[in-house]
Amino acid sequence: MSVKPATPAQRLTQIVHERYGRELHRYLMNCLRHPQNARDLEQEVYLRLLRVPQADLVRNVQGYMHRIAAHVVHEYRLRAQKEIVTFDSQAVHECTARGGETAEEEEAPEERLSKLRQLEGYLLKLPPMWRKTFILHKCHGIARTDVARQLGISENTVKIYVNRAIAALRAAKWE
Repeated sequence: MSVKPATPAQRLTQIVHERYGRELHRYLMNCLRHPQNARDLEQEVYLRLLRVPQADLVRNVQGYMHRIAAHVVHEYRLRAQKEIVTFDSQAVHECTARGGETAEEEEAPEERLSKLRQLEGYLLKLPPMWRKTFILHKCHGIARTDVARQLGISENTVKIYVNRAIAALRAAKWE
């Protein structure tokens, strides 16, 4: 069996991972302050390194890595600003109403309003992308493929973010 030699882009990516991986992770954590978002963008940096057409021409690997990482962070922030999801009390109400409540389980309006405010507080504590995907998919009923297209992420990432948001809400004792 012969082993296929690594491409210049693969060698570049390997060098970045082995020599500068921790530095890249620290940089992204300082920019984003949330581990999951930093890990996601770290993977995006590696993907972009793998797509460098003439990787053998890169002389300053560390500087090139930082340049790509800065672009990835900038694009992430632009996308996050463009896709700001505001709380719609009606949408949150519909979202909580889908939880299986029946007419005989109706709560007093004050209690319901208190629970809605509590839910909004919990949602605000979630990382922005988790919150956006959760609200768009679960509260607004938008399909995962459409949420993925709208936010510029993969459908699998939408699924992961929604599940993590649900887990975080459960951990916060939201019922």
